Amino acid sequence: MNSTEAKLNQVFDEEWVALMHAAREIGLTLEEVREFIHQNKVEIK
Repeated sequence: MNSTEAKLNQVFDEEWVALMHAAREIGLTLEEVREFIHQNKVEIK
């Protein structure tokens, strides 16, 4: 992994943590978040 990829991964990690905090604040469980992501999957090509 080069430095650009590492920085991009760090941004995604920070965004993921923020998303999980927001989900928890509104009372969603980890399983509910997983179900939502699974049901709304979009293929990236």
